[in-house]
Amino acid sequence: QGLRKADRKWITGNRRLIIADSANRRCRGVAALGLARVTKLRDDPEMMFSPDAVRQWYEHSQTRKSAVVDVAVDGQAPKWCCATANRSIKPRLANRRFGARSPSWRIWEAGHALLRRSLRCPQPLLFVEFTSDLGMHHQYLLTEAVPNASRLSDFLAACGSLSPTDRERMLERCLNRLALDVRRMFVRGIDHRALNAQNVLVSATGDACEIYFWGLEAVRVRLRLTPKQVMTSLASLNVSVPASLHVRLSHRLRFLRRLLQNRICGTLSKTGWKNAWREIARESALLPAGENEACRAFPYC
Repeated sequence: QGLRKADRKWITGNRRLIIADSANRRCRGVAALGLARVTKLRDDPEMMFSPDAVRQWYEHSQTRKSAVVDVAVDGQAPKWCCATANRSIKPRLANRRFGARSPSWRIWEAGHALLRRSLRCPQPLLFVEFTSDLGMHHQYLLTEAVPNASRLSDFLAACGSLSPTDRERMLERCLNRLALDVRRMFVRGIDHRALNAQNVLVSATGDACEIYFWGLEAVRVRLRLTPKQVMTSLASLNVSVPASLHVRLSHRLRFLRRLLQNRICGTLSKTGWKNAWREIARESALLPAGENEACRAFPYC
């Protein structure tokens, strides 16, 4: 109940949040950016992509931009962040000033909901959306960059270049950390409808391995998850990690047993891991091809 109350207070505004809506633009920013900078980015969000700010382009087209940029946060030296811009025709949003939430707004709300629950994700710093006179809907999103981050699928593929001993040690460390974080996500009422190897970021430095969740437009916050919702999410994650990425059946079963170490979601527990695995296998068989690529309107990189 305390987290739900914090969610409501966040939406209506508090000292950590700047609400900078104007007559035809919706804008939210973290207080660390400062009101003057948030207002300036609201009025001219393209300045995030100025030649002086961009450090690396990921995508640059007429309808989509994605780049690593320098942004000063909390009066400190500029830090690397990820900026994304989308432009599309959205007649429903164009006709309703504050209608249904856009993907950028959902990422903003879901990202801070995860952070309030001590779950790691690239922190959303600012989002801006507006509809131009020509009916085009513009969305801008600014998030913190995760150091040394790679998608789980890329991380597992890179493990193939290691020696067998080092590969097993790295896989064990990564999957154990992933099991603990996914378990914490389920226990705290986070339903990630696109939980897959593309939407899990791994930041590995030496012996440390940290997990960050992405694909936040597919996140829903609930009071509690049902076993069916948990099995569907685990099946999506299972399908997105093919056997070619050096993850054997034994790795998957150890991951599941670590996830179900204590009772979770009412009826799921470590003692019933065999039944849980059979249910995951059945759900995996029902997922169509490409299901693990859903909800990537704002790729991290």
